Amino acid sequence: MIGTAKNYRSEYKPTLNLAVDMVGACLTACKKKKIKPRVIQLAPPYWALFCDYVKEHDPESFDPYGIDFDGVIIEKGSIWQRDAIKLIMPEGKPAEAEA
Repeated sequence: MIGTAKNYRSEYKPTLNLAVDMVGACLTACKKKKIKPRVIQLAPPYWALFCDYVKEHDPESFDPYGIDFDGVIIEKGSIWQRDAIKLIMPEGKPAEAEA
């Protein structure tokens, strides 16, 4: 059954913060493909949203240069970054998992 909610269940609960939910969805998809990014870069507007959420809910873990989110570093991307979210894989690993 393609496209059912069962196929897209996430271990992350929705937060109503677009950036945090986007990172959670990305990590869920990576986990299903059995890949683990080293870093996730968020475009500056999404980085600001992500930081606001972290400052509000877990101020001790806030670091303006990168925030650890379940073992993956979340950091601010370039102002020239086209995509809202960008994965950086560990050295020598492909960006896409083979099916």
